[in-house]
Amino acid sequence: MIVEEPPPVHLEVTAVSHRGLVREANEDAVGIDGWVLTGQEAGPLSLVLAPRPEGVTVAVADGMGGHRGGAEASRHALAVLLAMGADLREALWAAAEALRARSGEDPALRGMGTTVVGLRVLPDGNATVFNVGDSRAYRLVEGYLGQLSIDDRPAPATPENRGVVTQSLGGDRVVALDPHLHEVRLVPGDRLLLCSDGLHDMVPDDAIAECLRLPALEAAAALLTAALEAGGQDNVSLAVVDVHAGGGGAGDGE
Repeated sequence: MIVEEPPPVHLEVTAVSHRGLVREANEDAVGIDGWVLTGQEAGPLSLVLAPRPEGVTVAVADGMGGHRGGAEASRHALAVLLAMGADLREALWAAAEALRARSGEDPALRGMGTTVVGLRVLPDGNATVFNVGDSRAYRLVEGYLGQLSIDDRPAPATPENRGVVTQSLGGDRVVALDPHLHEVRLVPGDRLLLCSDGLHDMVPDDAIAECLRLPALEAAAALLTAALEAGGQDNVSLAVVDVHAGGGGAGDGE
């Protein structure tokens, strides 16, 4: 019996990070297989990635701990996570420990932490969605939006605890870290969205789905615009991930 290998896939990732309209600084960051976006870019960044045998990782981190602490936390956590090997659970634990160590070295960074949501994709389309905190992963299938991540938020949700998370990487509370990991099979034509709560707290799911039906660059711009028009109360970071057939290469564009 001959077992055919699944055809390889490649990813088109379109990402943007924005300070929003209220916050003085951007504490979010987006990591794309070694690239880190921090909101200094002129507009959305688009990359085409061919997954390596160990996989490629795309992630969004939403830092906490004040202007300097939050920004440092999101960027440092992504740097550790993107540099680690195939074991995602160990990579997330390592990122959390790195933040605690860095926080202990500098009083100005004490208590810094970050949420994270991400996707690691293998060449055959097998992937792992992971998250800690309330940044989210969505999947658009035949025009319908489904959430793949699990929110680490207090229940029931109230206006008073909005924005509160029950676990994070680092942070001022020491808790046993229990990352959420979910195996998925991606096929050409799939579209996923990774985002911070600056998007999903401001824009309802039906409006997110409507934006995601647009071409990738238009979708990223429309999602950002929707969050800003809703008040832009928080930093807004997102990555639109499209799955295509074939090997693909690496590149970037406006």
